[in-house]
Amino acid sequence: MIQKLHDFIINTLSEKIEPVQSADYYCTEKGQFATPALYLELTELHSKKKSDGSLGCTAHFQLDCIVANKSNTAHIDAQHLALESAYQLSHAEFYKAEAKNLHIRTIRSNDFSPDYEGAKAWTVEFSAEFTWGESSFNFVKPDKAFVGIAPKTGPKHIDDYREYDLGQSNRDSTQTTELSN
Repeated sequence: MIQKLHDFIINTLSEKIEPVQSADYYCTEKGQFATPALYLELTELHSKKKSDGSLGCTAHFQLDCIVANKSNTAHIDAQHLALESAYQLSHAEFYKAEAKNLHIRTIRSNDFSPDYEGAKAWTVEFSAEFTWGESSFNFVKPDKAFVGIAPKTGPKHIDDYREYDLGQSNRDSTQTTELSN
């Protein structure tokens, strides 16, 4: 799941941000990268057991946005790359990576990282939620529904309820049923 989320983020940003020359999970070779570059790191992972037995996880990421320090506008170019990255992340369809609730936490300067010597860098910190594991519940999907109209509900009025078939053939139908007294 984590690999799928990493891949989704890197692929989305690589496709959406035209000038990016290098996009990867971590900057592995100090100072040896083509710019503009994006480097993604999973910095924290929080989890909490959900009522269904699975784990609700929040992944915290740091995306470093790097440009070569070859002009007077390099700092502004790095800011622009960070803002464009945050924008693309906020519009990405995270459900395709089985994640949700993207939250951009901060966009900040990162000029002091020794990994980016000779470059200007800005960092986008964000989080996304996902579920790890399967639910321990075996949900039973009903094939019938019984509908009563207030105030004629409850055991005393069981004969006033209408029965509706929820079988697959009815789910595919575009026909609707009117409820009346």
